[in-house]
Amino acid sequence: MNPKGFSLLELMVVVLFIAIGSSFIKVGMNYVEEVRFKALVKEVERGIKSAQHMANSTGREYNVLCTEKAVYIRPGYKAAIYKFNMDKHVTIPRDITGKQISFSGRMAPAKGGTIELVHTALSKKARITVRVGTGKTTIYFEDL
Repeated sequence: MNPKGFSLLELMVVVLFIAIGSSFIKVGMNYVEEVRFKALVKEVERGIKSAQHMANSTGREYNVLCTEKAVYIRPGYKAAIYKFNMDKHVTIPRDITGKQISFSGRMAPAKGGTIELVHTALSKKARITVRVGTGKTTIYFEDL
């Protein structure tokens, strides 16, 4: 360093370190966001399985109802017993086939469907498919 200030090379090295550090932070934040998205999808899947199990063990009807920003688990048409709120970047499209899935005292639902969760910041989509014959759930992740 000369006594009058920093040289151009020293300034360029500092800018390079800042750029490398910020890229690591961005990659780390995307990874954290992706882990949160996958955890949310797994939580919704566990909610579907819980509604199925409750219907099977009690013999009553349980519904999984999807809106644009939440998934509700409710007994019959009563108030929801559990609500899964979506994150700020996650939405559920209005035209999904699994808008309402009902379990009524047996393992398999009378009508299956697919619930889609779209993460706009990551440009990823998750589909949770509930099969009619067996009631099994399958999760598919894909890029938009």
